[in-house]
Amino acid sequence: MANGGFTFTQGISSPQQTSQGGSGVGDVSDTIFKASTLIENKKREAMRQYENAQTMMREDLKTMHGFDTTVGGMGQFSTALSQIAEESRQKIRDAKDPVEAQEIIAGFREQYNIAKSRQASIADKKATFEALATATGRDVDSLNAGLGVDEEYVLPEASDIALAQQAWDNPYGQGIAVVNGRMMAIDPSDGQLKELGDIAATLDSSMYDMQTRPIEAGAIRDWAKSAGVFKDIGFGDGMWNEERAGQLYDDNILQTGSKEDRTEMGEWHRRQVLNTLEQRDMIQIFSDEDRKNFVNGNFDALDPEKTKKVLSMGKNIFIEESRFVKGSGTDDSETDVDFTSGVLPEGYGLLNAEMELETPDVTTGDTSMSYKMASLPKAIEVEGSDFGGPAGNYEIFGFGVNPNGAQTARIVRKTKETEYNWTNDDNETGKTTSKEEAQAQAGQYGKIEEEQVERTKQAETITIKQGADGQAGEVWSRIFSNNPTALNLLIQQQKAADINIQEELRLADEEKKRRADLPPLRQLTLPDQATRFDNQ
Repeated sequence: MANGGFTFTQGISSPQQTSQGGSGVGDVSDTIFKASTLIENKKREAMRQYENAQTMMREDLKTMHGFDTTVGGMGQFSTALSQIAEESRQKIRDAKDPVEAQEIIAGFREQYNIAKSRQASIADKKATFEALATATGRDVDSLNAGLGVDEEYVLPEASDIALAQQAWDNPYGQGIAVVNGRMMAIDPSDGQLKELGDIAATLDSSMYDMQTRPIEAGAIRDWAKSAGVFKDIGFGDGMWNEERAGQLYDDNILQTGSKEDRTEMGEWHRRQVLNTLEQRDMIQIFSDEDRKNFVNGNFDALDPEKTKKVLSMGKNIFIEESRFVKGSGTDDSETDVDFTSGVLPEGYGLLNAEMELETPDVTTGDTSMSYKMASLPKAIEVEGSDFGGPAGNYEIFGFGVNPNGAQTARIVRKTKETEYNWTNDDNETGKTTSKEEAQAQAGQYGKIEEEQVERTKQAETITIKQGADGQAGEVWSRIFSNNPTALNLLIQQQKAADINIQEELRLADEEKKRRADLPPLRQLTLPDQATRFDNQ
């Protein structure tokens, strides 16, 4: 109760109780394999725990301050509102008359509403972003329908939502300063102290922008050479049969609807058909809208003749790519291999690779470690990639697991350079990369022709990972998505690397225990022992 009978009530709300429940989920058995129901449950549990924690924080703040300081978020705005509220309460106590008290309340209400309005401005965008963390099936399909046919949204995890919330609640590097009852902050654009409404960063909601990535479905070959196709075609006698191959294509290519494994959906295979025909310059008859309708299986919206032609060309390629002979290396007997034995499936070989150390090994002084990679029977050509450099092209020709347990691949990038072919008055010809030099050689009456030439750079080893963004995920998918033989080799390499790491750490631990049992003076005479992991 303030002097004169006035009570400060603006923004008052009573605390509410929250409850927690549920249980955790088990570990994912193998990160190499595709996501399952277990992963979806884990995502939902993570979101439930995050939401419960947020609710408890809000209720704690309400209880502490006597009103809802979280109307503008739980970070800098909550702190600033609490400070203004306390200052306003003190001023009301000292107020001489009702008019003065009302002015104080009005000033607080203005700042309170600024924070509240800011929070309201992000409500819909924030809700959509958070809903994506647990979205599955048709919800995701409906959302992706608004994108281009070759794009999809990246679904955020609970950790992404927490980081976005933290960024939204704390937009100013030096926090909010309360000056004469008003919230002010340093504008990051010019370093000046301003009221919040004059700072662009106040309403920056980019942390809630939904990110997209290209859909990498691969080509018809990836489908035709898969283990599933091999089994389906050779289910009887184990031999390839053109009629069965054609029937398998027909049974899958027109399918609509969703499956747990999207690589088995008709939509995925139709993408592979279009990708292949476009890469081979065999199709120029589909507009962007036609392409989208074809992928989505909306055949009624397409010219029947065009659709028939595309499906027919795709079928011919599928049949040809699916050919195999019994014992060609696609059957199960040849995928069950042991990489450590040195006996590899037909076509696969060994490559020498080096892993650079961040600092020299503490025991040997070496700056790198050597290991073996598996070479592919045929290099995988990737064209038009967003991650392939200026030319957008690169080749994948090997894969492995380095001594630190990270999966790797050997690639070579391709670049395009401009060359100038010149012919002078005497009909002499030459070639140069400099236009000025070409003009000088051609002379006044000679001619110059420009030519784009593809160059190959030196091979490089990169780290790859299933489901990763960028080239790391793209390369992993290109090698292993539809190649059980390569995947089996990768698993063997991963096991071997993990065993070696465990053994190194075990020996180091035993050495530490042995030293601890020695007399103190003897311990002092021994040099320090460490593993290579101590500097990683």
